[in-house]
Amino acid sequence: MELKKNKSLIINPGATSTKASIFEGETEIFTENIKHPIEEIQQYKEVADQFEYRKNAILDMVKKHGVSTDEIAIVVGRGGLTRPCESGTYRVDELMLQECRAGIQGKHACNLGAIISDSIAKEIGLECAYIADPGIVDERPEYAKITGHPEFDLDPTREGVIWQPVKSARPTKPSTSSSLTWAVAFRLVFTSTDVALKLTAHSAASVHSRLPAPAPSTPASSSKFASAESTTWQRLRRW
Repeated sequence: MELKKNKSLIINPGATSTKASIFEGETEIFTENIKHPIEEIQQYKEVADQFEYRKNAILDMVKKHGVSTDEIAIVVGRGGLTRPCESGTYRVDELMLQECRAGIQGKHACNLGAIISDSIAKEIGLECAYIADPGIVDERPEYAKITGHPEFDLDPTREGVIWQPVKSARPTKPSTSSSLTWAVAFRLVFTSTDVALKLTAHSAASVHSRLPAPAPSTPASSSKFASAESTTWQRLRRW
């Protein structure tokens, strides 16, 4: 009997473990946190060298839970420390793989997300793999990059920005602003001597002006990146 290709494999590599899940639609079938003993991962000189070791552990886990790779329709990995980019879902391509292997913004296990996902996807006959919302996301407006010195910029890898929509109080009388929504930016800022949490409020209009425009109806479109360097990454419509 032919198996339905209706499951998603989600992979999140961490420093000493890899969390993997299988979903069918929005229903979680299982999630497992695969532990990697220190004495095992220390055998590898570079983080990227752990690729086969972690990939095999994931495939063994999938098999253990009775899921056939013939049922997997999509593989999504944790985004790595590549070039700064907008939030969203991206196809994994050769340029992204090169940046993850090189660790251009830092060598961390998250760089294995794209590498492992791509390898598994190709091995089971899928066209490509994907990553979603990598930790290197940088959607700051230009004024948020000001440091007080023209030769310094705030490193997006050390200053995380999380946008949280917050409903504003509705006025008692109907008006054009009755549906106004504000977003609060939670900025965790790391310095050499301190860690600070900065909160700022922005109107929905100012937030939306910085967010990516809706993708066209085609499966993928090119994306505008914080980096001026050209790229072949393809950003998809958010799921």
